[in-house]
Amino acid sequence: MKTGTQLPCKTKTFIPKDLKFDGDEGKFSAVFATLNVVDKEGDITLTGAFGTQKVYISQFNHGSWYEGVSALPIGKGKIFERGDDAVVEGQFRLDSEDGRKTYEAVKWAFEEDMPQEWSYALPEIDYDYREVDGRRVRALKRIVVPEVSPVLLGVGVNTRLLDIKSGISFADHIENVLANVGELVGRTGEIKEMRDSQHKAISPHAQKRLRVLVRALKSASMDLDKLLAETPEEEQEVQKEYLRFLQITSG
Repeated sequence: MKTGTQLPCKTKTFIPKDLKFDGDEGKFSAVFATLNVVDKEGDITLTGAFGTQKVYISQFNHGSWYEGVSALPIGKGKIFERGDDAVVEGQFRLDSEDGRKTYEAVKWAFEEDMPQEWSYALPEIDYDYREVDGRRVRALKRIVVPEVSPVLLGVGVNTRLLDIKSGISFADHIENVLANVGELVGRTGEIKEMRDSQHKAISPHAQKRLRVLVRALKSASMDLDKLLAETPEEEQEVQKEYLRFLQITSG
């Protein structure tokens, strides 16, 4: 067996198989490498090479790793193996501008159905050479991974983006909208009483914005009616309350 030590800037890039943001905003998981297959660089990563490690999350293209680049890490995480998948689970630092921007970029790429690729640094590896399907390849047996990073170009095999979630659930979003619509309806009634007592109409600007709002609510009401028709009964009650407020505000 040969033992190899790579330069600090050495990285291995993959398209993640699974990427999802579960629960709290900024949390994510991704399959950033596949095991026991020969990648585009002629390496095969063996089961057990990664194990479990803590890692930093870097800005795009290893902004916190490459020599001469001074970008601060934008998150932290851990890597582990699950079957033939090498998984990273992490948390973007949303309290930092760079962390927030990277999170939004990763989420945007998924929503736009863009390729979503990741890479990892491997400054220290243990390896030997083996023959796989008549081809001499480097077999990576142990890999030290200090950081993982989203990148623009990958070399992964059989990797894909699975899912991404924002920080607020659909049900919580409905509750927020319900609260806002309820406040708006209450304020509308107060303003109407005040204007009636003073025999005054609301301003032209307010009238214009109300008309835009009414049209938007009517359109949303039709779309949500269609959604309710396709939604299991146990999930319909909260959504019906939302529609009720829409109907109140749209007259």
